[in-house]
Amino acid sequence: MPRSLYGKIIADADRILFPDTILLRTVQYGLVHFPLLNPEEQIERVLQHVMNKYGENGYMTLWIDTPFNVGRLDAIRTMLRSEDEVKKRCWQILHSIYQS
Repeated sequence: MPRSLYGKIIADADRILFPDTILLRTVQYGLVHFPLLNPEEQIERVLQHVMNKYGENGYMTLWIDTPFNVGRLDAIRTMLRSEDEVKKRCWQILHSIYQS
């Protein structure tokens, strides 16, 4: 938790709130830290993590409600309303990783 206005500014500035970037990083983390999960399990883990962190009742906090970060968080939450869309994007990410 930031202890000053400066800390809040820095904390929010360091956020990368782009839906595709969040999904990519979460997939990559899962592949490294949970290598025994099959692709369906990886996708379910991604969905649960992103929902728990960025969902309507998620634990991620915006310290300063800048229009940019609020808009990006809204985009993530909009994406999360369609579980099928999240899974489709995760499959695309996994496919591109396995093709490399």
